[in-house]
This record gives sequence, C-alpha cells and structure tokens, in this order.
Amino acid sequence: SAPRRMASGVSFPADARGVRSTTGPAKSMWAAAALGLGTEEGAALAAELLGEKDWRHGYAKHAVRLAELQSVAPPARCVASCEAGLAAAAETLQWRQKDGKCVSLRDAMSAPARAFFRTAIVRGGSGEHESAPRSEHGSREHERSRLVGDAALGRARGWAEDGCVEPDVVDALTSVAEEVNDDWTGDDLHDTLFALLGGTSELCPLKPLLRLGASVALVARAGDKLDDAVAVAASSEKGTMYVPFVDDDTDASNDASSRKVTADEKQVTGETKRADAVPYASITNDRLRGADLCEQTPEIAEWLRTVFETGKFNRVVVGAYAYADGEAHVRATLACDLILTSLQETLGNERVCSAFLSSPGTAFPIPKAAWRHAKGRERDAEQNEGVFHWRRLVGLVCGGGFVPNCRAPVTRRTNENATEEHRTEEHRAETRTVYVHDGHVILQGPNYALSKTMQNWRAVVCGARGVATSANMAPGSRTRSMQHVKAVSIALEGQKHFPPLRPFDADETRDTMAVLLLRDLGADRDFRTGRRREETTKDDDDEDKDQAFKKNAAHPMDVFGRHAVHGGTWRCPWSVDSIGRASVVAGTLWG
Repeated sequence: SAPRRMASGVSFPADARGVRSTTGPAKSMWAAAALGLGTEEGAALAAELLGEKDWRHGYAKHAVRLAELQSVAPPARCVASCEAGLAAAAETLQWRQKDGKCVSLRDAMSAPARAFFRTAIVRGGSGEHESAPRSEHGSREHERSRLVGDAALGRARGWAEDGCVEPDVVDALTSVAEEVNDDWTGDDLHDTLFALLGGTSELCPLKPLLRLGASVALVARAGDKLDDAVAVAASSEKGTMYVPFVDDDTDASNDASSRKVTADEKQVTGETKRADAVPYASITNDRLRGADLCEQTPEIAEWLRTVFETGKFNRVVVGAYAYADGEAHVRATLACDLILTSLQETLGNERVCSAFLSSPGTAFPIPKAAWRHAKGRERDAEQNEGVFHWRRLVGLVCGGGFVPNCRAPVTRRTNENATEEHRTEEHRAETRTVYVHDGHVILQGPNYALSKTMQNWRAVVCGARGVATSANMAPGSRTRSMQHVKAVSIALEGQKHFPPLRPFDADETRDTMAVLLLRDLGADRDFRTGRRREETTKDDDDEDKDQAFKKNAAHPMDVFGRHAVHGGTWRCPWSVDSIGRASVVAGTLWG
C-alpha cells in the first residue's frame, strides 16, 4: 500500500520504515477472527491469508471462507470469532496525538477529556430558523403516509416480485404500517435518542426520523451537509436535533486524549458546561460546529453520554453511517465501534441499541429460497440465451464470461445448542444446509470489505449480548459517493440490464431502511408507547419447549438473511463482480 497521510486520531500503525500501510494490519484482523474459531480450519485459513501475496485482488476468497466457517461453527465459536476480529482491530490501530506520539485506543478512550463539547439544539416548529419554514412535507402525518402508506407498500411489493428485495421486507413494512395507523403521532419515539454517526450521509435515516418527531444527536463535520440537516430539523413538526460545538475560548485543536485531568476539574469544566445547551442559531462561527469522528472520538462518546443523561432518555440507538474512501473508511468504522462500546460500558447494554446498514458486498448466509431462485435463473439463461446473445458476447469480450452466483452450500450441525443430556446419537446426525453468498466486488477493495465485515461482526456480538440491533442489507444506490466516479456510476446504471439487479434512488433506500430500523427497534416494545411488552411468565411445563427452542435457535450469522433490501444481488444468476465490466458496457450503450 502507498504511504498514508499522518492524520491524528484513529490511525493505522507505522511500520519500521514509518509507512502507515493497511495491508498488514488488515490481514492481522482477518487472521484473528479466523483463529478465534478455535478450530484447525480456522488456523489453516489464518495461515493462508497471512501468506497471500496479492492481497488487493485475493482478499475476497479468504473473507468468504471465513464467513463459511463462522456460519457453520457452533454459535459460541462464531461469536468468539467476531469478538476476536474486533479486538484485533482495536488493538492494532492506534491513537495518534497531535504531537506525533501514539497511544493505544483503549488509553485514548479511557482518558478524561478536557476540551468538552457543548450542545446546540435545533427544535422543529420553534421558528428559530426563518430560512427553513415549516411545510406539510415536514409534518409527521405526511411522513408517515410517505413511508408506510399505500404507495410505499405497493412499491415494496413490486420490488419483492422482481426479486430485488426479500419477501419478508414487505411483511416488515406492513407490520409497521399496521402499528402506526392513522392515529399515530410519533410519540412512541419520545424515550429514544438516535445518535447518528456520520449522520449527514445520504442513506442515513436523519430526515425521516426528524420528520417523525424523533430526537437526534448528529455527529458530522461542519459544512453544507450539516447546514442542510439543520434546515430539515427546523422545518420538521416536532423533531429535535442536538449538535456538538466548542466554545470560542476553547482550543478545538486540543488533544484531550494526551492529557489527564482530575475528577474535580472534570466536574467543574465539563458536566456543568455541557448541560447548558444553546440554540444552534446562536453559534455564528462555522469552525466551532460539528465534530470529527476519527479525531475527536473520546470527546464524542462523552458528549453523547451527556446528551442522553441530561435529556432523560431511556435508550440510545447508535447508528454507524459514516462512509469514506479507502483506509479512512476502516478508521471511521472503528471510531464508530469505539463510541458504541464506550456507551455500552457506561450506560449498559439494556439502554444502548446498535444500527448498521449491512452491505450486500460482503459474505454471509442467505435464505434457501433466494439461492434456488438465482440457481433457476442461471439454468434458464443457459437454456434460453444462445451463444450470440448480447450478454454472452459482452461477457466473453469483457473477461471470459460470467461466474455463477450460487456457490456450493456448506453444512452446519444443528444440535450445538442442545444441552449435553439431550445430545443423543440422533441429535448428532442433525445438519442444516447453509447457503453462503459471496457479494464481494473486487473494485470496491479490501478496505471496504473489512469495514463492512467489521460491522457484521459487531452486529453478531451485539445480538449475542442481548443488545437490540438493526443490521438490514441496503442496496447499491445512486448516492454522491457512488456517482462521483463516472465508471462506477455507469456500471451501477448498467446493472439493470442483468435482472433482477436494480439500482435504487438514495431516497428510496433511506426511507425503506428507516422503516426497517423502526421495526427492529419495536420488536420487543409496543411501537406506540415505547414501553416494553409484558413478559409472559414460564412454569415448569415450559421446560421441554425451552429445550426445543435452544436446539433449533437461529444461528448468529442468520441475522443477515432477514429483511434484506439487496437490490437483486442475491437472486441474480451471476456474481455482481463478474458482470462488472459488462455492466459498464451495457450502461454506456443503453443507459
């Protein structure tokens, strides 16, 4: 890898030559996850990937093999593997202070901050921002209708029929529509703080949440995107947005992680000051607004804790929506993870939820129905598309043909959750076929794959720890980050010539994923009141049912097969990676 800029904050370590390469550290994270399985197969995979000579083009096969091993491993070993990969990331990367010295990320996150953020507030309907007057589009009734009204549900049914979303997406959206009905006012969100990290990204649910009346803590850098978010909050009916800022008399460049302060000093300079929030419009210096995820990670975690406690919220949803190019994506992903785990440690798993937009461009198990559909499409193409069909000709010209999307399934033992006394010879013979999908696109690169797989790992770990988690698949969409490179933009448009692939508009994706997020968060709550559903008490007669449930409980990796808006990648006859060049040709010729 090329030398990296010496950025402060979350940083890749320098090697003996002073070069901050990503390849070695990335390999160590993947290897740690493989070794975390505690199996001979895992150890062999770790050795293979550490010895990979062409990592830039060879990483995908190792990532897929790891996903296969995790998907067939006993649940406890699968979780241990994910924990090992995340631990390696937190131990391998460093915190680089502005003076050039490096400390561990653990030390940086545990050091009391001195340059505390204060809180600026934007309240919808307050009239504080004349530049963003309220309109019917900012009302909760309009947003509810737009998100889960008849038109939205009809559109989702069409997607499911075409094969670009899974059928249970329609079921999930319908269940939310039934819960909210015409009397819904959004008051069920009153107890929840949505901490949106990288919250100005196009697929982040910032806009729908604010328009539904939610409370949002926005973490983003100063700029036009932040200003646009402020306008959305101000024009909403009852949305509230919290934004971090620093005082004029505070040196924003202070490196708080490099200094220790006493508990008394922290109380005087921090708690009192931060609790005194001000209207956002009163901050006239743009430089003081916003925060940098990678360079102010400890301060952001502390600021979010304060907003949560002073606002008397019952739970906080930490959404990781930050995206960046190349190695910066890995650093931003890890920064989000550090903030999430910091809040879990201080507030407890019961009050901290996690949210991700999982990527179809990684590896994970998919439902049998999706695999069989793709297999059927492949068979139909073989039978019906002759040697001179344009797709075959373009495929041959662009690299030798298309690769079938359906990989050979693997086998999982399904008795691993049974207690020893219930594990009979018959139980030992029980297996389940698992269909692991390889969605990697080599053009996206190993840093993207690592970043999104780290989020998969965290989703698995959170689920195992009882943390409410939303990690639904989001499709390739017409975002600025996808369209600023002409070849990528053309390829995205060209995918529609390979059914059932379909590029989504950014607002289609954002709105759909926002509703799925709300559905996930309401799974163990009354969606209208925000209160937990009453737990039914069990008696001794339930023990047999309990054992049966444990034996057949869903595997941790199966979470990625639910409510997937994958854009057709699961059900396409060919791998998205193998049709990449042909998509560019099709997009160039036919749009």
